[in-house]
Amino acid sequence: MRYRYECTGVKRCEYLDNSLATLSHTHVTSETWEQMRNSHLNIYRTERDERKKKSTSLYSAVTGRFHSGIACPNQKVSCAPVLRQMRHQTVSGIRPWYIGCASWSWQTANTERHFYRAVGDKYNIEYLQNLFENGLPHELEQRDTCEVVLSTRTKLKDCGKGKLVRVLCGVTFNIIIPFDLQECPYYLFTSHGIHSHPPPPPTKTPEALTQEIVALIRRANDPSLTVATFLKSSFLDEFCQKHNKSTFIQVHQSLSNLDRLRQTIYREKLIMFPAGQDMAGVQFEKQMRHQDPEEAYIQDISTNMLGTVVLTMRKEQAIIFSKIEAFQVDLSFKRVGFGFHELIFAIFHEGHGKRM
Repeated sequence: MRYRYECTGVKRCEYLDNSLATLSHTHVTSETWEQMRNSHLNIYRTERDERKKKSTSLYSAVTGRFHSGIACPNQKVSCAPVLRQMRHQTVSGIRPWYIGCASWSWQTANTERHFYRAVGDKYNIEYLQNLFENGLPHELEQRDTCEVVLSTRTKLKDCGKGKLVRVLCGVTFNIIIPFDLQECPYYLFTSHGIHSHPPPPPTKTPEALTQEIVALIRRANDPSLTVATFLKSSFLDEFCQKHNKSTFIQVHQSLSNLDRLRQTIYREKLIMFPAGQDMAGVQFEKQMRHQDPEEAYIQDISTNMLGTVVLTMRKEQAIIFSKIEAFQVDLSFKRVGFGFHELIFAIFHEGHGKRM
């Protein structure tokens, strides 16, 4: 019996770096993966300032979402990214920066939802201001800085920088199996041609490694967890140090397949938060994990004709709060959605030397 197969090729970003786009192979070894890893690193070595590098990535990602029409829930023609600063100071005396939408206004704040992204200290604000005013420098616009190569089974249509395009391959495989395996317990495998594309990331992750990743997702305990926030989490450094690697993808070749990580995060979020992120999810969380007054964080959920109020506070915080004479209300945090607004009652505690 003879079975004939053809290589399905890969899907790659239309802006794939030339060192990866021209990579061909007949077999894959550890040296192949090392060559690809070095190509990934060389793409980002042109800019030495880490904050500028992250600022450029943030600008490209945000403008890419607006260009694709997926930044705002109901994106309009007038929607465009803008870099702004909060009007009011926080308890620590700073006015945080954020990226919002040009179409947002106080008049429609309760009826329309628009893009919002906080900008932390790891970004260069002056450099971001220049990017939003003048765009990317010409050399950065022309530079192929993407390194995304995926299996053809991915359902993604773009990688955030550009469209994913299918690269065909003319390699054919033959598997010849004898009719009588008792008499001839062997089969023949042949491969013809050279793969004219870089190898896609492996899809099979060792079970022990998968369980470690699941434990990290459960440790995060975040119903809004995404691949991006997972890869930026602080506890991921411990995971990489444990395996003597500097990045998550270097731990195992299959981890470069972010589709698989996305599926794992989605599955674990369904298990940990079966009621979702809306009010039903908060009520479920309180009922299941916040019944002990000594340990509860969600203290009370009250609903009336004006709306719903959720009070969250640890017992130790409540004791300190009951003894203070004044506090500040901070409205600058935007960590909740679905029409809710977050109010932070904060003080500067001299005994602890930090804001609470």
